[in-house]
Amino acid sequence: MKLTTRRTGRTRAAVTLIELLVVLAIIATLVALTGAAVYKTAEIQKARSTKNQLFKLQQSLDTEYERIVKQCETDQLQGRIPKEVIAFCDNDRERIRAVWTAMKLRQHFPDSFAEATSGFGIPGYNLQPLATFANLQGAPTLDPATQSAVLLYIILAEKSVSGGGAMAASADELGLTREIPVGNRGFRVFLDPYENPIGFQRWRQSDDVQTPDYMDIKAVFHDPLDPTGKIVNWPDTTKRDATRSALQFNNRNRLATVYSLGKDRQLGTEDDLYGYVLRRHGK
Repeated sequence: MKLTTRRTGRTRAAVTLIELLVVLAIIATLVALTGAAVYKTAEIQKARSTKNQLFKLQQSLDTEYERIVKQCETDQLQGRIPKEVIAFCDNDRERIRAVWTAMKLRQHFPDSFAEATSGFGIPGYNLQPLATFANLQGAPTLDPATQSAVLLYIILAEKSVSGGGAMAASADELGLTREIPVGNRGFRVFLDPYENPIGFQRWRQSDDVQTPDYMDIKAVFHDPLDPTGKIVNWPDTTKRDATRSALQFNNRNRLATVYSLGKDRQLGTEDDLYGYVLRRHGK
């Protein structure tokens, strides 16, 4: 009887240890599954928040962009386009508007510090940089994405086309912002939920832009700034080439869009998000 009791005791101890290991294994599995679920939920929320933020920024950018286009129409109606531009365009009304609008868009929406702080123009006439971007003069060169992000913040939150910032929305309403050091100065940028600076492209040209959603089917050409092809078919090839070189007239749709680098923090990869796509599909 004593021998049997001892064996039973040892057997019960061994079973208890196995049960404990099984329980620990189950707990570890549940923790791993829970962690994975929490991580996936957080990533989904980040993606959703990024889309919402880009949608707001794209609305603001579109509004500013459209104001410049309309202002150029008013300039032509009220005779405010420089005579040098009119002469360069051979007094052709449609060509004048196309060239002047592209020039002003390039001036108001520079996508690099170099563009923002240097004048440019067509043969016979130069546009000077806006005072809006004077504080960028002499700033150290940053990577293109960061330069673009700094410029986007200036355009929408500090000195918009209309003056005083982006529409009725404040910078805080347009998303999280942060000051980044640039030399001995600091400049603010919009940050996405991945903590990437949000940048923009003044004239994005890509295959996804060449879709019916962005084509004027009544136009001969697909460039929204040159719908009748006055630049592409300019008889004066010297002027045509000079204009296309300075202003990127190339018979392709051009859109201003904000973008997020996404989770991988690299531009030009599959997880990039573009504001114009979000607006087209309604988020």
